[in-house]
Amino acid sequence: MIDYDATTSVESIRLREVAESELTMPVPSCPGWTIADLLWHMAEVQHFWASMLSDDIPDPSGYRRPDRPDDSELPALFGRQTEDLVAALAGRGSDEPCWSWYEKGRNVGWVRRRQAHEALIHRLDVELALGIEPAVGHDIGVDGVDEILTTMLDSNDLTAGLDFDSDGPTVRLDAATWFWTAAVGRVTGASPRGEPVDAPGLRLVDGASHTPADTVVSGAGGDLDRWLWGRGSLDALTVDGDASGAERIRAVAVDRTQ
Repeated sequence: MIDYDATTSVESIRLREVAESELTMPVPSCPGWTIADLLWHMAEVQHFWASMLSDDIPDPSGYRRPDRPDDSELPALFGRQTEDLVAALAGRGSDEPCWSWYEKGRNVGWVRRRQAHEALIHRLDVELALGIEPAVGHDIGVDGVDEILTTMLDSNDLTAGLDFDSDGPTVRLDAATWFWTAAVGRVTGASPRGEPVDAPGLRLVDGASHTPADTVVSGAGGDLDRWLWGRGSLDALTVDGDASGAERIRAVAVDRTQ
């Protein structure tokens, strides 16, 4: 079982250690950001969730956003926010309710998992910016693939007014110890605010590992996770079948996470 709180702490400490001496460096995987901007983003994110948990704020309307300090103060601020977040998480059970933008994730367990992967992915950003080849363990990588697919990309539970139509290959992502099968297509219709929507989408489907798929993308969990998040190359993976399936999956990830 993955210790998400420990992951949040370890990944945040590593991020701070590699970031604090290179604050002006641009971050290619976060266009327009410097490392200082990324540190501020992480400090804000961790402050938000620590506040939501510690102060039992029912929704973001009751949250007070902090002011950004001088860049030289950001590493220390980020360190304090990490400590506050981990302490807030440690005092709460995963089944306890908590606000979330994800309707099915309105509990502390969802926050716990999301913050571990938030820290991990942004640690990769800083290392890549500095020319350091990042590493992601298999198990946390598998969990990361599952998180992005199920909570950010899956179109099984669209809001009213939106529809998913499959128009491409069926794709299986195979991490050896776990796999996911998805149909790719487009999400169309209107958002809850009435805005027109026409975007790439995918829908996770049931399927055993031996069920034929048009495209199979396989590799270590960490490499799959990095690729889905745009922090690693498809060259680290094996693609069998219709190569367009891998391109379509990445297009959905780009649309939903950038």
